[in-house]
Amino acid sequence: MIYKIFSIILLSMMCLSFGFSALSVTLSLSDSGIAEGDSTTLTATISGSDSGVSAELSSDGMLNGYLTTSPAAIAGVSTQAVGTVSSTTSKSWIIQGVSAGTYDLLVTVSGASSSTTGSTTLTVDSPANVSLQSSTCDSDSDLSDGKIFSVSYTLRNTGGVSATILNDATYSTTNFPTVIAPALTNYYIDVGAGQTKTVSWSFVADSGTSERTGDVVIDLTGANLSETITCSDYTIAATTSGNTPSGGGGGSSTAKYEFIAEQSGKTQVNYYTGKELTIRLKEQDSINIVPSVDVNVTYPDGTIETIKTTESGTIVFTPKDVGSYTFTYKSGTKTYTKTITVLAASVDEKTTDNTTPLEEKKVDTSKTEDNTVVKDTVDDTKTTDDVTNTDLPMTEQGMPWWGMALIILGAVVVIIIISYFVNYHPHHR
Repeated sequence: MIYKIFSIILLSMMCLSFGFSALSVTLSLSDSGIAEGDSTTLTATISGSDSGVSAELSSDGMLNGYLTTSPAAIAGVSTQAVGTVSSTTSKSWIIQGVSAGTYDLLVTVSGASSSTTGSTTLTVDSPANVSLQSSTCDSDSDLSDGKIFSVSYTLRNTGGVSATILNDATYSTTNFPTVIAPALTNYYIDVGAGQTKTVSWSFVADSGTSERTGDVVIDLTGANLSETITCSDYTIAATTSGNTPSGGGGGSSTAKYEFIAEQSGKTQVNYYTGKELTIRLKEQDSINIVPSVDVNVTYPDGTIETIKTTESGTIVFTPKDVGSYTFTYKSGTKTYTKTITVLAASVDEKTTDNTTPLEEKKVDTSKTEDNTVVKDTVDDTKTTDDVTNTDLPMTEQGMPWWGMALIILGAVVVIIIISYFVNYHPHHR
């Protein structure tokens, strides 16, 4: 009889094991890092099988009022009824960051037969705090035709999130028809958390028949910033009757001009870096040169420099960067330009200057340009959205459920066989 009772108990436990599955929970945040005043959504995904299930969200930040939730929390806990869980369901909370900090979030899921917890971390950053650190207007406000008037300023963001700042420049397009603007996207610049950025503008002056004056104003707005930079009282001198070239002939104020580019003492099909380049400004169809005048040089990176020609009417320099170089000279209302393309100097080009070519260095492809070694690594650590599940069911910790079921079924069969022989086959002494 005792074997029958034991068999019934085991069968009952087996039935219960097939009808019940322990609860588990995983958490995810739509954004694990937000700024003060912003919100994120926390979703708890609940799996298992149980009845009377509820989910509670708690955090020290909620208790102190540094975080607010919907549904609202009472005494630092926001509770939602889940009901009966038969497979997988979910519950969500909207969390708003009130004060900067890092907060642990804990969700406790409880049912009639089991309970479990999950946790994750939310970071709330301080808002952007951008200030104008400094600004500089060109110290030379007495301009001539083609002279560059520059404005630069520095922005600093001491806040915890990035800020987008509008750079709106107001100036006379008649006085400055050409402007070299900084690298902006629709005149916006992003200043990251903790970053400092310097912005520079270059305004190319254009003279008229009479003297011109005016201001350059730049308004900076965005995040908490509202500043105005005013560069006032610049003067652009009136156009003179024209330059009088010298050397080789009389010259004329109505002359036309051209640039001649030379490397190694002659004009070239191709020009190269690392070799002295001579740019000569002269009258067209004449040997007359144009000395001591301003020429604007636009480099491959877009920057402009004003260089005065020598007494022999030349500009001499050694190009370092590959790309297009543009030379511009204005005489009266006429503008003369020349653009040349500079290529990277090959080994053959270097040896033509009687220089010894450098020994070719082997390139270590495992290093980046700043000589830091690049390695592929795998981060085995959990992210801030990882969940600590402290009460996993047996099926998630070790033996699969069907293995346990087979063991129990085997035990029941053995007990039934033993019981049969005991009850229906008497012992022989």
